[in-house]
Amino acid sequence: MTGGRWVRRAATWLAALTAGILCVPARNAAALDPATEITHYGHDVWDSDAGLPQNSVQVILQTRDGYFWLGTQEGLVRFDGVRFTVFDTRNTPALKDDWVQALCETRDGTLWIGTLTGLARRRNGRFEQVGEGTDLERALIGSLLETRDGTLWIGSSVGLAHVRGDKLTVLTESDGYPRDRVRAIYEDESGTLWFGLPYGLGRLSGGEFQVRTIRSGFPGTPFAIDGDGNGGLWVGTGRGLVHVFEGRTRLYGPEDGLTTTPARALYRDRRGAVWVGTASGLYRFHDDTFTRYTTESGLSSDRILSVYEDREGSLWVGTTDGGLNRLKSQRVVNYTRREGLSDDKIWTVYEDRGGTLWVGTADGNLDRMRPGRAVFEHVARAGSTVLSIAEDRRGDLWVGTQGAGLLRWRNGHAKRYTVSDGLPGNWITSLCVDRRGIVWIGTVGNGVASWDGAKFRTYHVRDGLPSEQIFSIYEDREGVLWIGTFGGGVARLGSDGFTTFTTKDGLPHDIVISIYEDPDGTHWFATRGGLSRWKDGKFTTFRQKEGLFHDAVQRVIEDGHGYLWMTSNHGIFRVRQSELANAAAGNGRIHPVPFNTASGMRSAECNNAQHGVWKSRDGRLWFATVKGLAMADPARIELNPTPPAVSIEEIVSSGETLDRSGDVRIPAGHSDLEFFYTAFNYSNPTSVRFRYRLEGLETKWTDAGARRTAYYTHLPPGDYRFHVMACNEDGVWNEAGAQLPIRLLPRFYQTGWFRALAILAVALLALVGHRLRVRRIESREWFRSALAEAKLAALQAQLRPHFLANTLNSVLGLITTDATRARRMVERLGDLLRASLETDPGQIVTLEREISILDLYLGIERMSFRERLEVLMDIDPAAREADVPSFLLQPIVENAIKHGMRGTAGRLVIRIGARVEGPRLRLRVDDDGPGLSAAGSTRPGIGVRNTRRRLETLYPDAHRFEIASGAAGGCVVTIEIPLTRDAAKAGEPARVEPVTPRLRSIPAEAGADREAEPAAGLSDR
Repeated sequence: MTGGRWVRRAATWLAALTAGILCVPARNAAALDPATEITHYGHDVWDSDAGLPQNSVQVILQTRDGYFWLGTQEGLVRFDGVRFTVFDTRNTPALKDDWVQALCETRDGTLWIGTLTGLARRRNGRFEQVGEGTDLERALIGSLLETRDGTLWIGSSVGLAHVRGDKLTVLTESDGYPRDRVRAIYEDESGTLWFGLPYGLGRLSGGEFQVRTIRSGFPGTPFAIDGDGNGGLWVGTGRGLVHVFEGRTRLYGPEDGLTTTPARALYRDRRGAVWVGTASGLYRFHDDTFTRYTTESGLSSDRILSVYEDREGSLWVGTTDGGLNRLKSQRVVNYTRREGLSDDKIWTVYEDRGGTLWVGTADGNLDRMRPGRAVFEHVARAGSTVLSIAEDRRGDLWVGTQGAGLLRWRNGHAKRYTVSDGLPGNWITSLCVDRRGIVWIGTVGNGVASWDGAKFRTYHVRDGLPSEQIFSIYEDREGVLWIGTFGGGVARLGSDGFTTFTTKDGLPHDIVISIYEDPDGTHWFATRGGLSRWKDGKFTTFRQKEGLFHDAVQRVIEDGHGYLWMTSNHGIFRVRQSELANAAAGNGRIHPVPFNTASGMRSAECNNAQHGVWKSRDGRLWFATVKGLAMADPARIELNPTPPAVSIEEIVSSGETLDRSGDVRIPAGHSDLEFFYTAFNYSNPTSVRFRYRLEGLETKWTDAGARRTAYYTHLPPGDYRFHVMACNEDGVWNEAGAQLPIRLLPRFYQTGWFRALAILAVALLALVGHRLRVRRIESREWFRSALAEAKLAALQAQLRPHFLANTLNSVLGLITTDATRARRMVERLGDLLRASLETDPGQIVTLEREISILDLYLGIERMSFRERLEVLMDIDPAAREADVPSFLLQPIVENAIKHGMRGTAGRLVIRIGARVEGPRLRLRVDDDGPGLSAAGSTRPGIGVRNTRRRLETLYPDAHRFEIASGAAGGCVVTIEIPLTRDAAKAGEPARVEPVTPRLRSIPAEAGADREAEPAAGLSDR
């Protein structure tokens, strides 16, 4: 076995072991309190509308993994407290009949199923038929029991059978066993087996089978058998409940309170109470007293088929046509019309000094429950909804109503006070009797009034009250009166008048519903914006972001056990006072525990009248709700310390349920997964909360709330572990939870070898592509260089004829006038042509060489013009070795002489300058001739055009070529090119290379630009 596989299997075993430990029933698990009225148990019902396939539940069993299994007439049902899963003949071929009569789980985890036609079992998640080819194949299986020695006993319509190991044996008369129908099987503490037979009670002890028959005195046909905890038996029979002890029997029937027979279902719970199911209801037998629970009390059907107690102490009841019922202990008990209340909508509750509990209802009734009683009685009608109750020093009861004024109840008589008697208003929201005996009255829209025994005194906004809308009045231990208002914050009335606290002072909201001071002297204000704590003159507010259940808090009270209780429209909540104090100091959040319909409340919505909650002298808390009076006894409420067991039920991919046996290996291509999981907390299943993560993909937990499915899409191949945990209603987490390692197999193209080949192929393609690109670049550069040289050669082909034509024109002018000078000019022309031939115009030369060639040309021109031509050169020594294109300056100077001398006999001065300016070389040629305006043409000549094109070819976007008129006349030509010195370093002319690879197209010129023009018509300006 590989290391990874061993780890995954070990994790699976560990998870299963953890789940098994969590599912072991607690030795001291709570059970239904037999002293509690049956009507005060929590009661839930599930029927076909909730998911049952049919509403007759024949048998109930909870297996070790936490699931409930139910036998119905339409299949076997698995239940986790929320969801039903049905197994029937349509989806489970091993079941030969849908009518399930008996269930048993053996110690190896096998679930045995007895049906109307044969026996089946579920082992390791697979169903199998058992008993093929035997008498059991078509028999009705009515009872199943595993004994201490591991033998499975089977009671059927053809008698008894047992399974030892994997061997099934059908017992016959020749073996000493009856062949009659066996309805019930039970093993007592001594190992004796008891059987319910049609004609009496069978007994198997020491290998001997005996029957106490009806003829011999047994009271009736046994239908169900259970122990009494003291060595005796309880037997449900056709005539009633029979107790068998030390050979004696006693029958309990109608004269004992079991008014209905036969007793077909029987169960003794952990408290010793015996539950008896009949055709006319469910009976509880405790302390020799039967208590009946029927449809009139809330049961869904009176015809009881099965009774079972779960590990949490709740009682499950299967009925005919009524589905599944569950009775449970609950933290909240409800008092409604059934307990004598005039109306279920309660607004206020109050206990007087005599211990009588008074209740004001929405329909205007005043009810009371006297000490020691469990029911209410009607006392009087108040004329309108009763919103507040208080008792004064004399024992008079004051009752505030909604619009009908104030009632004073004394000795069974009521006196009504209204505005006509001095009250500021008839809508009384709150009442408070202070330590001086003054009655304080809060109204809606009319401020506060006080009654001193003789008259009313009123307080309004003009007297310092922050609002006329009063919600509550409260006197603290120092005798200070606090008044909560609607929109004006809270006011404190002292000897110096009213002091108001609002949101500006730290309150979370200016609607203050109630005020309370705890034993530590801390004041609590319930507002529409959160719970506010006032201590040492400082407000601290708790809202939902600090962990509060809801921002709108109604009433606050402490229970004497270290908890603060609060009411709201979303239920009742309690928080440890120490936790609140720590949170106020900045140390953590608060964690309220909810009490709602899952805890037994008929409605989670509480009413917010001043006495919407009351703590009675026995420590019980009473809450006014819209569906009755709710009561919680803090002394009897314990946190549930048991975390719920967690189970991963299924893995589904592409609609296919994957096999979970062994290592979970998911085929390639199944990248979308669904995990179905659950947790077992049957007393409060809707309060279970989950969180999960897929280890290997994520590190943070996903808070799933009550959702029991996790979804993952587009998962890459690899090893993962799905981990889910759950908490119960009190926030106790099962940290181990359930874990399932899985391996998602890759497609061939997701494997390592395929990736390596792909990387190698990409690398080869990149190399080939790079080589092709280099070749393309080299070819392109070669083409560009060739093109540039061709263009320069073409320019030179135009330059030389132009230069020779102009020079020869000058020589012709001297031949007739001065032959000596003409000969010398021709000699100089020869030197110039020789230098020109030695220097390729397609080369780069130093500025020094360019000046020397230019000087040869100027020597010819000086001979022509003598003293009329003066050339001045100002060359920066740093510029003499700079690179310039050959024959760059000569066309410019030639142009200056030609146009400067035209039409004048005056003197011409030409200045040639060169400077290095940073990374650039600046050349300047200017003259004092007539300038551009006198040139006679605006079209550039051949020399200027060629010079411009050469610069564009050699230095695209990196040169400057300008021709402009001088400030004092004449013409100024400016050239700027990048500064380089390659020719000087090489010691010889360098080849021309474009500054950048960018080339510009040069349009073909007209024929006139390619030929020499007459000197008289030439214009380069």
